[in-house]
Amino acid sequence: MTTATAPVSTCAATACAFNDSQSCTAVAITVGGVTGSASCTTFAELDVRAGLSDGRGQVGACHRVDCVHNSNLLCSASGIEVADSAACTTYEAR
Repeated sequence: MTTATAPVSTCAATACAFNDSQSCTAVAITVGGVTGSASCTTFAELDVRAGLSDGRGQVGACHRVDCVHNSNLLCSASGIEVADSAACTTYEAR
């Protein structure tokens, strides 16, 4: 069983309130999306910046059970990258 989850290595979604210079400041994000793709559903386009001050965001939950990195709804990748469109580019279909 996985006891740790993946860090958000980089985040290019600069419109997100949890983005600070391509670092994710959310305590934990949720990866969702539709079959064949994945996206950060924690993305929040607001006029404020929020979250942790050190940019150490993690993947709290992953709803993409069709991803090779999904283990019991946790991400087992060594880290994930989020694109400007909030897409999880680390997603890989089984």
